[in-house]
Amino acid sequence: LFLLLTKSEAKSCTQLLKDGFTSNGVYTINPDGGKPIRVLCDMTTDGGGWTVFQRRLDGSVDFFRDWKSYKEGFGSLSGEFWLGNDNLHRLTAADDVMLSVELEDFDGSIKYAEYTTFKIADEVDKYRLLVEGYKGTAGDSMKPHNHMQFSTKDQDNDLKVTSCAQRYKGAWWYKSCHESHLNGLYLNGQNFPEGINWVTFRNNYYSLKRTEMRSCDTSYSGSREGMEVASTVKPNEVSLTISFTYGDPRIMTTVFQAINFARDIRGRRLNGSVIRQIQVDSESSCRLHCVKESSCVSYNFGSTTNNKKFKCQLSDSDRFASFKNFTEDNKFLYRGVKIRNFRSRNLNFLHRLTDANDVMLRVDLEDFEGNITYAEYKTFKVADEADKYRLTLGEYSGTAGDSFMYHSCHKSNLNGMYFNGQHASRADGVNWFTFRGKQYSLKRTEMKVKAKE
Repeated sequence: LFLLLTKSEAKSCTQLLKDGFTSNGVYTINPDGGKPIRVLCDMTTDGGGWTVFQRRLDGSVDFFRDWKSYKEGFGSLSGEFWLGNDNLHRLTAADDVMLSVELEDFDGSIKYAEYTTFKIADEVDKYRLLVEGYKGTAGDSMKPHNHMQFSTKDQDNDLKVTSCAQRYKGAWWYKSCHESHLNGLYLNGQNFPEGINWVTFRNNYYSLKRTEMRSCDTSYSGSREGMEVASTVKPNEVSLTISFTYGDPRIMTTVFQAINFARDIRGRRLNGSVIRQIQVDSESSCRLHCVKESSCVSYNFGSTTNNKKFKCQLSDSDRFASFKNFTEDNKFLYRGVKIRNFRSRNLNFLHRLTDANDVMLRVDLEDFEGNITYAEYKTFKVADEADKYRLTLGEYSGTAGDSFMYHSCHKSNLNGMYFNGQHASRADGVNWFTFRGKQYSLKRTEMKVKAKE
């Protein structure tokens, strides 16, 4: 489903996201004051704000085209397309921009590659490519093409005597032909060097099923002294908005404060605004999770150069506090409960969090195959240290099975060793027996508490 919005003053999808446009869809942007461009904005992947400039899905569009076609762009933003080299130059000329490439093979394996620097020169320089700063899971198959000019079947700008574009039926920044070739022929899997290739993922003789290339601003436009958060809202429209954009990977939010929400929000405003501390630390990262709402997202602040804007609508009935994955120096105020030096091992805080109010527990689990399941307990209490932090759980409901109600060793072990799925050792991974058994270590877990209504 695509949404057409006209906002010609926005320079990029990143700016649109910062302005509150959070839905994926077709928008109008103007990166340099010239002719507006209709673009597909990805507002959900990795923080959002991405401009999609290439997509292959099903082979419905011919990508073996001439220079003029690649200069102007072709295809449909609702399907397969190339946004156009002139537009790519405009998108990458003004600001620091990063590149994201998502790849999928016919076996369902999905990989990605990201580059912290991405620029396309103008037509005079034959749309020369600058791409640096790789990270990801697909391997770096763009590096051999760095600093190369673009070639098509009617313009040969590669270093080979013969035309790489003609030989491999595509258009790309060929050097002496290619190690990546995402504008090749759409073929079905194996044995086609003329296909959609990414050598470090599936080699030169495997044509991929799906590709998407996206650009995103990385220029720092926020304050290095903190985050901006809404300080007052109407009683029935409680929201927390964090807007934090940065281009320097050293900037981290490893120290922060959040709004102290009143225990009963009806007829009251939020009492206070957020905080203003930022600690530069290239090693640590922290997470603030707001979940259990249809309009909620998780905030993940870490070593990334993505521009991000996060917004979470909170209701009085569905507010969870996450009690894992916080770094040591975080300060988090939640519904009148002030929590310092919050770590999963600090059981004193769990006792305090569950002692004052009647609370319930939710456990979310995900395996490495993408299966997600959950368990909820109507009562959850952790005693104090004098009672060795004794656990009290109430009635179970959910899809994961009840792996908490056991006494001799464990049937759940969510603080165990982090393995990648199946492991030979016995029950020492991140295990939930009734979900994947005692020799399968889960990919992701979250444990959350919520005050009963």
